[in-house]
Amino acid sequence: MIKKDTKKIHNIYIKNFIIIIVIPILSIGIMAMFMLIRESSNAIDANMELVEKNILDTLENEINDSSLQFSRFLLTNNNQVLDTVALYNIYDGDKQYMYEQLLKNQFNLLVLPKLELAGIQFYMKGEREYYFKNSIELPRNEIKNTKWYKNALEQQDKIHVNVENKSIISNNGSSNNKEKILVLSISPDKYDIFNQIEMGIMYVKSNALNVIESANSWSDHISVYLVDENQTVLAKSDERFEEEILSNSYLKKGKLGGNKYNITKIKNTNWRLVIISRTNFITEEFKLFFLLIVVCISVVFSLFYIFSIKFLGNIVNPLGKLAEVMEKSNISKASVTVEKNVPYEIQVIQGTFNKMVLRIRQLILENEKKEIEKHKEELRALQFQMNPHFLSNTLSTIRFMAQVAKYDGIRKMTESLIQILDCSFRSNESFHTLYEEVEMLNSYLYIMGMRYVNNFEIEFQIDKDCQQCLIPKLILQPLFENSIVHGFDEKQDIGHIVFKVFKEKNYIKIHITDDGKGMSEKEIEDILIKRNENSNKIGIINIYNRLGLYYEQQFNFIISSKIQEYTKVEIVFPYKLRNKENKNV
Repeated sequence: MIKKDTKKIHNIYIKNFIIIIVIPILSIGIMAMFMLIRESSNAIDANMELVEKNILDTLENEINDSSLQFSRFLLTNNNQVLDTVALYNIYDGDKQYMYEQLLKNQFNLLVLPKLELAGIQFYMKGEREYYFKNSIELPRNEIKNTKWYKNALEQQDKIHVNVENKSIISNNGSSNNKEKILVLSISPDKYDIFNQIEMGIMYVKSNALNVIESANSWSDHISVYLVDENQTVLAKSDERFEEEILSNSYLKKGKLGGNKYNITKIKNTNWRLVIISRTNFITEEFKLFFLLIVVCISVVFSLFYIFSIKFLGNIVNPLGKLAEVMEKSNISKASVTVEKNVPYEIQVIQGTFNKMVLRIRQLILENEKKEIEKHKEELRALQFQMNPHFLSNTLSTIRFMAQVAKYDGIRKMTESLIQILDCSFRSNESFHTLYEEVEMLNSYLYIMGMRYVNNFEIEFQIDKDCQQCLIPKLILQPLFENSIVHGFDEKQDIGHIVFKVFKEKNYIKIHITDDGKGMSEKEIEDILIKRNENSNKIGIINIYNRLGLYYEQQFNFIISSKIQEYTKVEIVFPYKLRNKENKNV
């Protein structure tokens, strides 16, 4: 019978395992794979568009700003800079020096701060040249052979823009030989009335070109190229697709060879920005990833199936034997309703569980009886609270009689004792304000002053914002009693106690310091670590235990002392308020 039902459990388990786990996991895995491929492809497109937009906007702005600045610099005030450069070339000696100083002033006035200017240089029609900030290190004949120099000579009075390595200028301040700069050149013809200047050149640092050159450092699957109208690569992130781009210059946007291309023209130039993203690596990686997942899932399912077989053999069969033992026990004699349409082992477990529930109900009834007895004891304890109230009323009568008989000392001591009793028994709350605690403490100190003939003095240092802070009742009195009774018992002169309360962050700190006989380290250890209840410091032990009950780990209680010098108690616990009323201590 058990064997038959065990097979039923096995069949149910396998069927549900396939329906609930195998099929959903395979379906989710396949859908997730296709979604990841699609999302990755979309992310690549978005990334390409973002890179393209950032580089285009930056480069076009840099070219426009640089061109406008160069034109403004050369042509402001009726070509004042060009005229001054020409006169500098014509004259020698003092006049040349004068025009040189005039040029420096004009440069400082006309160059905009926002332009990352690397330098300005003029080549004269003779052998002379003049530069501001930095000069070109290449020999003049090599500069004249550059394509951009020749283009500027062919198309005069027009600003031409090109790209060069930053290493061509002196003092470039860069350790990267591949760093690029924008080179703006113009051959002034009609603007040079003295016919002295062959070429004016301005070098500008370019963030866009540096982004192109460093693209490989932030993306290993995106390549960026800047190409001019002659198919010359002006700037590039790498050389992976350089030949492919040059041979397919007709492409504007699309796919080729498993890669995505974006080719965009730069405004006001004949340059093109080419961005290539490798997409085939995504497909290849996802194929491998998918194959790995399929293999892993197959291995897991196989291991899980083997485990399930062993599980059913090692767990369900012993469970059936256990059910037989439970059935033969005395507990089974109880009348329990069990479902008939479930496997045998489950029926036995249900029956036993129901029996345990009945037992728990019996225990609950017994516990309820105990609770009722406990409440009766609490009621009896409340009746005994009449005794403190009776004592308080009796003391009030004594105070009245002392007042009638004009015994002020007795009256004041009785009033102080009444106040202490009222603080202890007037409510069931465990906390009251520091203000109320200090009021009770003053009454206690008055009684102790009468008892010990005022052989001590108290200095109060209480911050106003601590007066309404809630503190446990009667935690201060045992500490003051310890100082007066034990700390000053061998003192010949008047003892002093400093009582300081202040707030620090979200905690209240209480310091009580006396100049009594002090305590040894062993005495402190007995109080705080061993908590020796036979010690005469039982009040301090109670304070420590109460703070632990109220604040758990959120309090600190420290005793420091030096024999014949002082004893200091520091208490720290969370700062809490009951209300916003302001009172004065």
